[in-house]
Amino acid sequence: MPSPMTKHMGTVNMSDHSSDPRVLIIAPEIYCLPKAKDNHYQFINAKAGGLSDVSTALISALNNQGVDVHIALPDYRHIFNGHLRTAVEENLHYFGSCVPNDRIHLARDKAIFHHNRIYSCDGTDKIKFSIAFQREVSNKIRDGCAVGILNTPDPSYDPSIDEALVCTYSAANHLSRKKANKLALQKILNLNQDVQAPIFFWPSRLDPIQKGCQLLTEILYKVIHNYREQKLQIVFIADGEFQHHFKSIVEFHSLSDRVALSCFNEGLARLAYGASDFILMPSSFEPCGLVQMIGSIYGALPVAHDTGGLHDTVIHLDTDGNTGNGFLFKTFDSNGLYWAIGQAMQFYMLPVRIREQQISRIMMQSNSKFSYDVTAQRYVDLYEKMLKRPLIGQKAYAQDGKTKKHRKKTHPEQNHLDPIPTMPFADFFKHSNLEIYQKKGGSHGTAGHQL
Repeated sequence: MPSPMTKHMGTVNMSDHSSDPRVLIIAPEIYCLPKAKDNHYQFINAKAGGLSDVSTALISALNNQGVDVHIALPDYRHIFNGHLRTAVEENLHYFGSCVPNDRIHLARDKAIFHHNRIYSCDGTDKIKFSIAFQREVSNKIRDGCAVGILNTPDPSYDPSIDEALVCTYSAANHLSRKKANKLALQKILNLNQDVQAPIFFWPSRLDPIQKGCQLLTEILYKVIHNYREQKLQIVFIADGEFQHHFKSIVEFHSLSDRVALSCFNEGLARLAYGASDFILMPSSFEPCGLVQMIGSIYGALPVAHDTGGLHDTVIHLDTDGNTGNGFLFKTFDSNGLYWAIGQAMQFYMLPVRIREQQISRIMMQSNSKFSYDVTAQRYVDLYEKMLKRPLIGQKAYAQDGKTKKHRKKTHPEQNHLDPIPTMPFADFFKHSNLEIYQKKGGSHGTAGHQL
């Protein structure tokens, strides 16, 4: 998760914000081009996972609320000056449209300069990189200063506007309109086309160390066989070393009309969220996780191991109490996962009216809770609590019975690509009288945000 810290780098115009604190978001990844503008798009290699999406969206949300927000990232000099230079420069300039150029700061160290990928497979290289990056941004460590703030999915994950869906929908009409997406997905993946068949979707990489895919291999045939009357289907849209294990099981038992495996494709994954009834997420550990939130927003309820960020975002469904948004199992083994799948199937076999009401409630609550407006406001509230005064120098005025915030725009939109002024971290500190607080724990990160 990105680490918000009150310490900054780079060339900063102090005249416009002399009375306002400045907020720094530190992250090793960026993801900036909103649409494919050229052939380089698919090779944007300052993105390695969901952190890049989170970082970009959070920065934009904070800036839109008037916060003087900065982004710090490693100076991937080999990447920036290599054959991807044009694409990466466009990335940085897209950042500049959210955050002005003098708010982008590069951590410079020779351990970072020669990286040709975001995360190395070499353990020693990872340590050197993380220490260098940490050294560039760290000042002092204090205990008891970490606060957990949930990440949230990119705002484009919204079934009412998602262009990847055959049929968009909302909480009000999901029951009928999800069926069109289900039939489309089944046709694309050569599954039996049946709108009544419950679909369980696996959207995460097939990584046995974290994602728990080995649990499903142990029970895959059992699940398909025991729910054959309900015509249960399982869809994998994921890369990873365990993909071949699932393919072997499917081929051995001739399950290709009930189980589909595809390499990751974002458009197909989005369609699967809109088509599926449940999301499988039996992670052994999960600092935050986004797919369980996306699933809830799309009306595909998560089946998850009760750990980490999954514990924070998934509540076991109670239809009588009208609470919860998914199905949790506590014991990390295949029996625990099988039990949770059984709980999901019990829900699926309830009367349609009950299921429709519960899914509508979950979609509305998730859309409201898992929002970057909510997340950004939590950051603002936290900073104001620390400072014991408003974070943003602004004027409030009443209009139509509501209080609106207004802040002078100090940085015009850029219509062309100018050089981005950056400087080493140390030079920035000359302009700042604020401190940095970092929770102990080295470079591996925590689920909580560091102040």
